[in-house]
Amino acid sequence: MILGIDHVVIAVRDLEAASSELPAGLGLEVVEGGRHLALGTRNALCWLGDSYLELLAVTDASLAARSWIGAPAIASLSGGGGVATWALASDDLAADVRRLRAQGSSLIGPLPGERLRPDGRAERWLLALLPELAPDRPPFLIEHLAGSPEWHPDARRDRDERRHAAGHVRLRRLEIPVDDPGSVARSYRTELGLRASAAAAAPAAATSADSAVVAVGVQSVVLRPASAPARHPVTIVLSSDVGSDRDVEMLGCRFVVERAEVG
Repeated sequence: MILGIDHVVIAVRDLEAASSELPAGLGLEVVEGGRHLALGTRNALCWLGDSYLELLAVTDASLAARSWIGAPAIASLSGGGGVATWALASDDLAADVRRLRAQGSSLIGPLPGERLRPDGRAERWLLALLPELAPDRPPFLIEHLAGSPEWHPDARRDRDERRHAAGHVRLRRLEIPVDDPGSVARSYRTELGLRASAAAAAPAAATSADSAVVAVGVQSVVLRPASAPARHPVTIVLSSDVGSDRDVEMLGCRFVVERAEVG
């Protein structure tokens, strides 16, 4: 079953510099993730409960250009960086892929993935990918393997209790500018079995009548018309139990922090 938004991939040129921006600009702790040795990339992570922001840098351009995550990262960096793609969490990826492919999805997988952590241990998962990954295309699916260090019950409990300098923070919503929200919403339904609701059900931030809203667990994705000629970045909406509302642009994204009790 698809559970919700797992993580958002933000392509950056300088991983160390980017890792300092989230603490300085939003009070969010960033930890070193490790290297995707087969993909030509490395990352740092900002945990928000079991969801997270992934800062992704290219370490081997030739290898990355041929890899499933490196290619959208390079495409994002060619425009200055920002969200390259994002992922939905599954608790049974093989079953989800069988179900969705039977309904006409072009998902490929499950495929194994691995990241080598700084402590030498390997983080492992399963993926289901679509032929094209980009912010304005449907996301990929991921199932984290229970035996991996970051998905041990103790690690998950620590994350649930974690307080950033910004407080107890959770990922609530993505607002993604697309050329044709209706068409993209239909691709979400075809590829992932997710149905969009009308703009009337959208959060207040999605003001356009042409927007479409896709609910994924307790989170949501708002597909809104891209502004022409200027194209606004993807908006990442967070909730925090301390401070006041904030609206900050950094790392090629717009971050909105809403004051709310975090469960």
